Order: sequence, then C-alpha cells, then structure tokens
Amino acid sequence: MRSEILIPLLFLSLLAGCAGREHLRADFGASNANNKLVQTVDPQAEQRGPRALVGDGQKMEQALKDYRKGKPEATRDQLIISTSK
Repeated sequence: MRSEILIPLLFLSLLAGCAGREHLRADFGASNANNKLVQTVDPQAEQRGPRALVGDGQKMEQALKDYRKGKPEATRDQLIISTSK
C-alpha cells in the first residue's frame, strides 16, 4: 500500500520540474556570454593562424636539457623568445 502512494507522488514531483521557464528573466545566459567574451584574450586568433617561435635554437635546447636534468632555472637570456607575425 505504501508503494502505491509513493510512486505516483514521485512521478508528480518529477513532472513539477517540467512546468515551464516563465521564472527565467529575458537576459538569461547573458552573464555567462559576457564572462566568456571578457576572458578571451584574442577573439580572432583562429583566423590569423599559428605563429612561429623565433630564437636561438641552441640556447633553447640547452635550457630544455637543463630543465629535464633538474638544474636550477636557466638564465634570462636563454628563455627570451619572440613571436613573428
């Protein structure tokens, strides 16, 4: 007898969640879209394509080897790289 009452009540409570979206404001989701826009550094990066790294290959290779060996941080001039347009 108990399950005869509980099962319909369970279904009725689940259906109550499908009542509609009248409680949502007209600008629902605008905050999320704005946050996404603000956090995008360069919105047109895909259109420009990849940029090539420019620098001294031997210094970069040595810095990478030192990093993998666990040596102290590389000197500043080993890590300076620029990007070409």
